[in-house]
Amino acid sequence: MESGFASALIQRQDHTYTDECTVFWFNQVAGALAALILVLIAPWIASFYEQPILAPLTKLMALNLWLSAFLTVPIALLTKKLDFKTQMKASMIGLVISGGIAIYLALKGWGVWAIAIQSLSASIVTALALWRLNSWRPSWKFSWDSFNRLFSFGGFLMLSGLLDTISTRLYTLIIGKSYGAQDLGYFYRASSTRELPQGVLASIFSRVAFPVFSSLANDRNKLRDGLRVSLITMMAINLPVMVGLLMTADELVPILFGPRWAGAIPILKVLCGVGLFWPLHVANLNVLMAMGHSRLMLRIEIIKKTLFITTIILASQISVIAIAWGMFGLGLIGVFINTWYTRKFLNYGTLKQLKDVMPYLIVTFMMTVAIIVSQIGFEFAFPSSSVILLFLTKFTVGTFTYFTLGYIFKLSALEYARQFLRQFQNDGSPSK
Repeated sequence: MESGFASALIQRQDHTYTDECTVFWFNQVAGALAALILVLIAPWIASFYEQPILAPLTKLMALNLWLSAFLTVPIALLTKKLDFKTQMKASMIGLVISGGIAIYLALKGWGVWAIAIQSLSASIVTALALWRLNSWRPSWKFSWDSFNRLFSFGGFLMLSGLLDTISTRLYTLIIGKSYGAQDLGYFYRASSTRELPQGVLASIFSRVAFPVFSSLANDRNKLRDGLRVSLITMMAINLPVMVGLLMTADELVPILFGPRWAGAIPILKVLCGVGLFWPLHVANLNVLMAMGHSRLMLRIEIIKKTLFITTIILASQISVIAIAWGMFGLGLIGVFINTWYTRKFLNYGTLKQLKDVMPYLIVTFMMTVAIIVSQIGFEFAFPSSSVILLFLTKFTVGTFTYFTLGYIFKLSALEYARQFLRQFQNDGSPSK
């Protein structure tokens, strides 16, 4: 629901109010149909996993597909204007209220239903808050001309998004059926932990990059410069976060989730490796979208997801950790696929991008060495000390080393990222 036609509104600089209404009503119908399909197959899902509770849970969660249709157009229009302050207000209202409801229900013994209702109430409250804070309203307009024009771009993106969602969540089906709930829980916990910091980055940079890139689509030089700045800035933040998460996983997982989740640690370490070059994927794909190459993006996704599905199925015959390593290898291959077309259109391919981020790779490597040395020294000096103190030591040493070396080597992206985040925090609309 969040891809396709909403992205078409952002990408097109000349869209009309009729286009907006057309997208809104199309999403309403598509969301309702998707929710209905999920309701109908809910008994099969419960039977497949041999978990009867999944049938009513799936039916309840299906409502989120329809509710999300109320958000796509307002969010797309606000994103195009780089108005993230309004979106942030609505999200915070939804988070606070739904969180309060979930905590109350959990204390009353509702179990997993507290989480399901939290998700549903967050969608409802966020939608109501966004419509209250935003002046846009749809009218009873639907144009087939608008639909056909937007479909030429958004239709391929919608198919790409659907393919990506199905393939990237394939592991839940395979692990849950082949290995059981415990191993699926370990993998999901590792995946969600790794995705949390990158989700924050994505909410800031990706949503900013696409509308800005779209406004520069007709000027290849400025578009290339914008891609370079975005890529370096994201890598300057993402690299130390992923490596830091990898290096502290042994302590962080027990501290956050308890010792019973220790099985997620080796998976988390491998998935952190998968996430190292995540900005290369995001930035390059945003450029292709901004330039209007949605058909090409679908072709790329078909290639990558065919490789992904084949690898996951083969790796699942070995072990759960083999699935994680398969994802790591596919991530490296995906970098070369995504940057191949950036080289073709903007003369800014894999080697040039890696050259630009090389200083940050070197500093991150030096940070890793410092963390390893600090751990050896800490365990030698305090062999029976607590896990929390070891984590704080590694975190402090890693953070200090990275920013100190960044200052010594005058890595400009660190200062740019600091100013960017400060401005985003202050007014919700970062400068282009």
